[in-house]
Amino acid sequence: MISYRIDDGAVQQKDLRTQWSKSLYLPWYLILGDDLAPGKHTLRLQKKGDGSVCRVVYFLVNP
Repeated sequence: MISYRIDDGAVQQKDLRTQWSKSLYLPWYLILGDDLAPGKHTLRLQKKGDGSVCRVVYFLVNP
């Protein structure tokens, strides 16, 4: 589970687990924000300290 915030918006949560999470690592693409106005934005991520792992490899941007 991650908590995130885009710019000064509300804190939102996204559950990253799947039915396969205990036995298999799957590189999912997740949309954290859409319909953002053109320009620069700030993304703040926070992971819960429950011993699980979250790997951010790329940020995908649709210009």
